[in-house]
Amino acid sequence: MGSDSEDGLAGPSTTTTTTTAVVENAWAMKIPKFEAQDNPHGLLEESSFATLFPKYREKYLRESWPLVTKALHDHHGIRAELDLIEGSMTVKTTRQTFDPYIIIKARDFIKLMARSVPYEQAIKVLDDEVGSEIIKIGGLVRNKDRFVKRRQRLIGPNGSTLKSIELLTRCYVLVQGNTVAALGPYQGLKQVRKIVVDTMNNVHPIYNIKSLMIKRELMKDPQLKHENWERFLPKFEKKNLSKRKEPLKKKEKKPYTPFPPEMPQSKVDKQLATGEYFLKPTDKKRRKLEEQKDKQAGSQAKRDQKRMKSFQPPKEDKNKANGTSQTGGSQANGPPVGASTLDMDKLKTKMEKASKDQKKKAKKRKMHEVLKPLTMNVSSPSPKSSSHSRTTSASSSTSNLSEKILKYETFLNEQLKPDLKATLEARDRVFSDIAEYLALRNSICAIQAAKLRPKEPLKTKVDLGCNFYVQAHVDEPEKLFLEIGLGFFLEFSQEEALAFIEKKSKVLEDKAKTLTDESCKIRANIKLTLEGLRELQNICQTNSKQRPPHRDVFA
Repeated sequence: MGSDSEDGLAGPSTTTTTTTAVVENAWAMKIPKFEAQDNPHGLLEESSFATLFPKYREKYLRESWPLVTKALHDHHGIRAELDLIEGSMTVKTTRQTFDPYIIIKARDFIKLMARSVPYEQAIKVLDDEVGSEIIKIGGLVRNKDRFVKRRQRLIGPNGSTLKSIELLTRCYVLVQGNTVAALGPYQGLKQVRKIVVDTMNNVHPIYNIKSLMIKRELMKDPQLKHENWERFLPKFEKKNLSKRKEPLKKKEKKPYTPFPPEMPQSKVDKQLATGEYFLKPTDKKRRKLEEQKDKQAGSQAKRDQKRMKSFQPPKEDKNKANGTSQTGGSQANGPPVGASTLDMDKLKTKMEKASKDQKKKAKKRKMHEVLKPLTMNVSSPSPKSSSHSRTTSASSSTSNLSEKILKYETFLNEQLKPDLKATLEARDRVFSDIAEYLALRNSICAIQAAKLRPKEPLKTKVDLGCNFYVQAHVDEPEKLFLEIGLGFFLEFSQEEALAFIEKKSKVLEDKAKTLTDESCKIRANIKLTLEGLRELQNICQTNSKQRPPHRDVFA
């Protein structure tokens, strides 16, 4: 025993027992931070990862790459390289790297940067408690239109669904193309993956969001901590909406027989069976007339029955009749026995018909008042009157007629036609302004499509007139001067100019529409005046073929 104690071996009396306790929430455990003192010798081999990035990310990566290299090299000893020719990003370990797992984190970091995640969010993946995941959703749905709808359902109106998912899972989620990039705690990443996969499998994300909200409230109650929460969570019942429409008439299957079906009878067979085949043509015609008369008699009886239905008295209600006889004079002031109830539908239709007729009469009256000064009945002279009276009446009527014709021609030539000309000229000016604004919008879109660098001049050609062009040099194509009215010009950027052109075009289109309506009204007044002049001058339109062709006023 002494030798055992001298060798440093502990006997049975000095043994220590270590017990491991059950961890209730493993996600709440704090991971100890890996420091440089834990690995003073560094790494033996160099590890590297590379990833490609799309062309549209080149500008952003070039601007933010100094921040990336500083964050990786200064804090973790990782060297980052950006190759713009091949379009790739590479991360490598160095002699200053002490954490062996940081190269995996750096790989996830450049993957997120390539997937359009901003630097401020992607840098968080380098922390120990933060992970990342790129969920591929392109192969979950075959139909492209259905894929776009379900992806938009994941984002929600104005990004509200995506924002609620981020708040509940404490993760940053970015939907980009055929992938969904998620960044946050590991428990939240599991929830994000479940929501995304269920959404692409036609389960609305509101079910999972509601479940997360209920779970978050149940976690606050200590009594329900160790109970099953299935009774509180919503249950999704999948409904198959694409059922095949069943036919209205279902054909019942006949019992199987080994014998073929009977041959259908032809027309001649049917005539032979009824004896009609052996009848003479006159007998066939007489039989056909008799069948026709029987059919007409049946339809006539139905019409008579329908016509006599309105003359039949209504049926009395025996209960009402008994009640009136028992009460005596108590219901003397009430409705009479057997009186029909008021039909509100018929009354409504009757009132609507009366209002329509009244509107038609008012419209006719108005048209008569408008055409009254244009119409004039010239009475023909009676054969019994004397020649002197005929000459005086004819002279007075012709003088009045000539005065009215002169009056309407003056109104037509001096009022209506100049107004129509001025209205059409104003509309043409509005159309020319609209064309100029559209040409300016196309020019701005062409400048934007050129993708000029900031403060890069623009070389173009300007039309001097008669299709003569000269070369022009624009120092700052980002700024434009547009006329806003009353001879004033205002400086705009390209986006502001496009917005101003859009609003100005709508205003000019409305103005052109009002001018068109006004010109149509003036044309209608001209036509009405011409019709009145035709009636005053007794010009008949029936013999238009005999008259020589005349010039059209509206041509």
